[in-house]
Amino acid sequence: MKTIISTPKAPAAIGPYSQAVLVNGMLFTSGVIPIDPETNTLVEGDVTVQARQAIGNLKNLIEASGSSMDKVVKTTVFIKDMNDFGKINDIYKDFFTSDFPARSCVEVARLPKDVLIEIEAIATVEKAYETGQCSEKGTRSVMVFPVADMCVSVCCYDPVEDEYRLTYNHGSESDPEPEHDIRADDHIYSYKQM
Repeated sequence: MKTIISTPKAPAAIGPYSQAVLVNGMLFTSGVIPIDPETNTLVEGDVTVQARQAIGNLKNLIEASGSSMDKVVKTTVFIKDMNDFGKINDIYKDFFTSDFPARSCVEVARLPKDVLIEIEAIATVEKAYETGQCSEKGTRSVMVFPVADMCVSVCCYDPVEDEYRLTYNHGSESDPEPEHDIRADDHIYSYKQM
C-alpha cells in the first residue's frame, strides 16, 4: 500500500509531488530545501544556516512519517558549490551522529528558489498500525505510527485529497498495545497492529 505523507512541520509541496511517500515499510522523501514551514519563506543566511534549516526540515518530515534519523539508509545532497561541502558536512553530523546512512553529494547548476542546498532521504519505518473505525464520522482508514519510540502519530485518510494526513501526535511511555483506542480530533480511533 502506498501512503502519501503530508505534515505542516516541513515545507509544503510547491508542485505536483508529495512531501514523502511510504510504501512497504520504506519512506521516500522529496527534496527538502531551507524554507521555514511556519512562514513559508526562505531562511536568510549562508550555507550553514540553510543547511541547518533544510536538514531540520528533513528530520521533521521523517519523524512525522513514523521514522527517525537513525533509520535513514540513504541521503542525496544537492549543493550549489562543492567548496561548501565541509561546512555542510559539519551541520550534517549534528543530525546523523552514528551508523551513518549511505550518501551521495552532487554540485548542481541551480536549485529551486536559488537555495544553496537541497536534501532527500530514504528511511525505514519498522512499525505501522492500521485500522478502520472512527466513532463519530463513520469508517475511514487510519494509520498510527510510533514515532521515535516515544509518541504516536495518527494519519487519517482524506478521500477528497486521496492521501493520508498527519492529524494527531501523542506521547507515550511505550509502543501502543496491539489493539487500542486513541482519541484524536474529538474522535475515537480503534487500531490494531499490522
